[in-house]
Parts: sequence; C-alpha cells; structure tokens
Amino acid sequence: LDGKNHSFELGVTNAIKYWLVDANLHVWLDKHSAWVQASVSVVKPLEFEQSCDFDFKQLDGSLEIEVERKSQSSGWVASSYGNFTTSIEKKLKFKNKIKYEQNGAHKIIKQKVKVKTQVMVVSESGSTISQTTMKRTYPLMLTILTLPGPDIDTILMMTNISHSLNDEFSNEKLSGSVYNSQEAGGWVLL
Repeated sequence: LDGKNHSFELGVTNAIKYWLVDANLHVWLDKHSAWVQASVSVVKPLEFEQSCDFDFKQLDGSLEIEVERKSQSSGWVASSYGNFTTSIEKKLKFKNKIKYEQNGAHKIIKQKVKVKTQVMVVSESGSTISQTTMKRTYPLMLTILTLPGPDIDTILMMTNISHSLNDEFSNEKLSGSVYNSQEAGGWVLL
C-alpha cells in the first residue's frame, strides 16, 4: 500500500460468543487518489417463503418441507478509475421429504439444497464490467429399512446413503465445475 502498517477492525453488535460470523470486507486501494468514497446503496430485505405438507395414516405417511429465500444488495465505490456499482443477488431453495412405509419400518429421506448467486459490476456509464454466476446443488438421500432378525427378539437394520455436490462457476472469461458423489451402505443386527 504505502509501506506502512494498517489495521482493520470488524465488530458485531448484540452477538453471542458462539455465533459464527461470515462477512466480506472490500478494500479499494487507489494510488492515484488520497481517498476513496464508497457506500452500500441498496439492501433489500430477505424474501422468505415456506411450505409444509404432511399426510399420515397410522405409522405410514410423509412429511415435506420447502423453503425459499432471496436476498439482494448493492454498493458503489468512487475512485480515480470511475464509479462502479456492485450488485449481488442470492437465491436459496431447500426441500426435504421424509416418507414412512411398511408400518414405519421403511424410511426414505430425500433432501436437496440449491443456491444461485449472481454478482455484477457496472460502470457509471451503465456498461457491465464483470458478471459472475455460481450455482450449487447438494442432494442427499437416506433409506433405512428395519426387518425382523434371524433369531427371536432380534432386528436387522439396513441403511443406505448417497450425497453429492455440484458446483458451477462462470463469468465472461472462464467457467468451471466441480462434481462429487458418494454412496455408502451398511447394516446392523440387534
């Protein structure tokens, strides 16, 4: 920067000591200007939608929960390079379904989390400087089957799980993706 040490401090008001805090700190360094002005210009409140549906008959049935959340924010910085506005839009979808069959002995859990984030930087003339899109999907499936064991007063419990992650990233210059999937199964005789 200028050969001198500098320090930055962040604080969270009304925090509880075991909270995990996630934050972004943007420092704009401009060797052609003694100071840089910036501000958060728009922060839209979270849009939140939730639905819950269930249907049971005795021990069999299903429960389904869906949640969707959207957020938007933007800010600007004025420097010797010009005035730039950054906008961030994030959308999260969560879906979980639990199904009980065979008098509760067979359980199926399906869960999916999808996150889409778009970041756009625009100049004061309105031209797009940068646009980045990130899409992430995290599906999970768990099945548990409980059966009578081979001996009296024993049960056999079998479990299978599969989960994966699919991350995609793209901007005007490059794109990439990461995919990983894992499956496992096991049983226990009680």
